[in-house]
Amino acid sequence: LAGTLTFPKSKTKIPAVILITGSGQQDRNEEIGKHKPFWIIADYLTRNGIAVLRVDDRGIGGSTGIFDQSTTGDFAEDALAGITFLKSRLEINPKKIGIIGHSEGGTVAALAASRSSDVAFIVSMAGAFTNFEEVVIDQILNQLKLQGIKNEDIELEHNWRKKIYSLAKENTDSATAAKKLWEIYNELSEDEITRLNWPKGRHDAMIKQVLNPWWRYIL
Repeated sequence: LAGTLTFPKSKTKIPAVILITGSGQQDRNEEIGKHKPFWIIADYLTRNGIAVLRVDDRGIGGSTGIFDQSTTGDFAEDALAGITFLKSRLEINPKKIGIIGHSEGGTVAALAASRSSDVAFIVSMAGAFTNFEEVVIDQILNQLKLQGIKNEDIELEHNWRKKIYSLAKENTDSATAAKKLWEIYNELSEDEITRLNWPKGRHDAMIKQVLNPWWRYIL
């Protein structure tokens, strides 16, 4: 993992944080468009006496690794690797090292803190602390409401998504899970497929998504 460590002017047993990005592959600045929120946060904290480590996600920038095969649990281990690195620096107070996470990074921060007493504190910026499945379904249903979709069709979507996610989070191999996901698809009527706007191609893409290691872990 490659990153940037910034120090305030005073370098005597200073507190420190590691910044953890949200979902999706992002660089150390969490750059979206031309906006660099982690660069701004790091600058502010460093000017106010806190050392900041920000790191490229796996497989982007200077970091190696395969991002697509990684899970939220893996990202928690990456965060703890950052904690270990910060503890090795003589300038930093090892008892005052924390994690600031954005979006999925907020969840990663909580998970990392549950695994190690070396994490002195966490800050969650829009991190999910409810069931991930519920978060995703709520987002989808809200989008359908905004589109003016009928309530009975929204309820159909809700029940359908619950079935998909329930099978995806079962502790089975991917081939078995895929078979079960096709079985429930074949139980849909033509009317339901039309109301859901769920052709076979879309279902195939959904199976590939939810059986990705990241999705199965976080579900």
